[in-house]
Amino acid sequence: MAHDVFVSHSSKDKTIADATCAYLETRNIRCWIAPRDILPGADWGVSIVDAIKGSRVMVLILSASANASPQIKREVERAVHHGNIIIPMRIEDVMPAKELEYFLSTPHWLDAFTTPLESHLEFLSTTIQQILSGASDDRDRRNRPLPVPVPWWRKHMLLLGVGVVSAVVIFLLMLILLRPSPVVAPVSSNGGATAATGASIDQFTGKWKRISSDTPITTAGTYVGLPTIIQAEFAGTNPTVDLTIHDDGSYEVHTVTTDKGTYTASPLQPDGSNFIAQGSFQSDISGAKDSITFMINIVAAGTQNPNLPPGNLLMTLAPQGGGAGTYWARNGDAGSPTLPGKWTNPSVPIMDSIAQHFYQSTLDLADDGHYQLQFELTEKGLFQLDGQKYSLTSGGMMPQGGQYSFQSKNKFTWVSGSGKSVWERE
Repeated sequence: MAHDVFVSHSSKDKTIADATCAYLETRNIRCWIAPRDILPGADWGVSIVDAIKGSRVMVLILSASANASPQIKREVERAVHHGNIIIPMRIEDVMPAKELEYFLSTPHWLDAFTTPLESHLEFLSTTIQQILSGASDDRDRRNRPLPVPVPWWRKHMLLLGVGVVSAVVIFLLMLILLRPSPVVAPVSSNGGATAATGASIDQFTGKWKRISSDTPITTAGTYVGLPTIIQAEFAGTNPTVDLTIHDDGSYEVHTVTTDKGTYTASPLQPDGSNFIAQGSFQSDISGAKDSITFMINIVAAGTQNPNLPPGNLLMTLAPQGGGAGTYWARNGDAGSPTLPGKWTNPSVPIMDSIAQHFYQSTLDLADDGHYQLQFELTEKGLFQLDGQKYSLTSGGMMPQGGQYSFQSKNKFTWVSGSGKSVWERE
């Protein structure tokens, strides 16, 4: 698959790297990212080098993990060698390691460790589009500077150091001289804080079910070329969503979305080491239709790629004419594989407005030409309150949040930048 951008990242930053890749692809910027675009059985190192050579831009997800990665250094060195433009996207408040700083004397820079992530990704996509639209066969033209801020740590370092020291001294003096008495927030009759100071965690503790929402599961699209039936399913606003908030502030949210309909498929035909069939899907729920290429690859014993679903039959489900597609797997007869059966994928990547999420998924292809498709996600994290505002932080992702209001002790509404949802206690 042809591409314009190579996304370089540490495996520890995979969530944000996948989110960046998916967002750029919704803007029709073709990306290459590992492990998604490494073909089964291909040499990892050769695939990386070829992908960098075939790119015009490298987006470097810069973090402490990236600083410590020898692989990142090698990828950046290869990008410089091939004359690619490198755009470091700093997702943590860290400076580049000296080994990387040598290569990063570039006007293209993006600090993306503040929320919301989507605004930074929009700026990144605009910058890349300007670079690609202005590119020519002469690689020197790619180095013309764009109106991107110079890294903050390169400007006025002495002044910055003096300011930091002064701030610390003033802060310590205030701690010593000013010792305010603790203030007790007023408490309402139900044990929570009054409306003036916002609710308490106790008022949210328990199990809740989302009863309505005006927001689709994903507001930022998915990979370009993903089958339409999957895109349509995630554009819906009616998945089953259960939320549990514990008294220590931890939370769990469980999302399930399903689709069903009919499919057709021609007989599987051998094609080298693969088996290929052409067919279609039509959803009974969304009405979405797809013309699909089914490709089954036989996975030899002992060669299972840990980044792909388990099973000795690996099926790629992709739109006819090309596209990102999805991988599905199951165990079956390697000598005479068939399409009907229950296929699984433990980590289908779907992007919402903030980050990438990985859904456990099943695709059940019945002998009678019907299918059932289900995506399931369980995420855990920390739920926090600040007056009338809430935030949810899961793993290494950017916090999500907005305003809340209680209609009763058993019903509340959340309003965020992406929409409104109503929840009732179970």
